[in-house]
Amino acid sequence: MKKDIHNNAIVFDFDGTLIYGGRGGQDKGIHLMYSSWVACYESGFQEFLHPDALPEDVDRLLRAYLQYHGAPRFQQLTVFLNALINNIPAAVDDPEALNISRELLSRYNDVRETYNRVYSALNDAAAQKYWRPFRSVKAALRVLARDYDLYIASGLPQDLLEEDFALYGFDPALFVGIFGSDACGASDKGTILTRIKATGYKDMLFIGDSTTDLKYASQAQTKFFRIKEDADYVRLLKILPEQMPDEHEPWTFTKAGIEWFESATTYLLEAYNSGTPMSPEAITDFINNQK
Repeated sequence: MKKDIHNNAIVFDFDGTLIYGGRGGQDKGIHLMYSSWVACYESGFQEFLHPDALPEDVDRLLRAYLQYHGAPRFQQLTVFLNALINNIPAAVDDPEALNISRELLSRYNDVRETYNRVYSALNDAAAQKYWRPFRSVKAALRVLARDYDLYIASGLPQDLLEEDFALYGFDPALFVGIFGSDACGASDKGTILTRIKATGYKDMLFIGDSTTDLKYASQAQTKFFRIKEDADYVRLLKILPEQMPDEHEPWTFTKAGIEWFESATTYLLEAYNSGTPMSPEAITDFINNQK
């Protein structure tokens, strides 16, 4: 790791920020919603699902996802479960807060493991074919490392973050710290940002792609810069080092984007519910080839 020598720090999210996914990174939202529904179905939580009225379940999942876009994967699972079980799209710290029977509580780890397995398989399939580093990002990192201490704060579990970091050929020598979430999903990006800031930097910038990233920056009282496309890295280098940008204007998904989430997720769950589920490879091709 690079030695601390700078007064200011820049912290990057990973997925969607250093790496761009299929359909502008929106494929992971469908992966999450599909995986959570399948995990419930396969792990004994079928009583909370509506296979004959899938749009109802998709609506609940989508409201949960839109509020927790960019959160750690296991925190997102609690949101999806709470939405499906109680129609409350909010995270819980303890599965007992879901107000389910002791029998179902005993199956919670099964849900968690199935969700993680299905979600990871979808991400792996997408990574093989559709996910790549932004074209300008590696050159930008080399430039920024001259004047700033660089970090990563990701919602990915630490082991997966380190694997993906190596897979895409990023240089660890450019970074002071590379931090993901813990196994329980309790250490989110906000916690990581607060910990980095507490080391005493004069100024700090968090670079992310989601509304949740913006929330984390606000909570940690750091500046924020949003990545939407490769050109944003060119724009960032033009702004720095004269000043650190601070773009805290919130944004929302478009109506067309929300409708696409709904239709694509419903289609995939209908295929699963019919008894002929699509493979991870077929799912990611379907997502990325929709008009």
